[in-house]
Amino acid sequence: MSGYDCNRFVGLSESDKDELSCGICLNIFRDPVVAQCCRQTFCTQCIRDWLKNNNECPFDRTPLTATELHKPPRV
Repeated sequence: MSGYDCNRFVGLSESDKDELSCGICLNIFRDPVVAQCCRQTFCTQCIRDWLKNNNECPFDRTPLTATELHKPPRV
């Protein structure tokens, strides 16, 4: 399951969409997790699916495993 379609969020600015979008599916985060290597946020399912076939971060290409993914801090 990828993120939420950006079109579902009326009035969301382009900069907010960029800030809230997964680097894999390019949609709004669904159940976000943060990669500790680069501090990028991804949808949980997107990054787990990525890691099934890859052993590196899709953003900075450093080694990455599912155990290095953490929930983002609450603000």
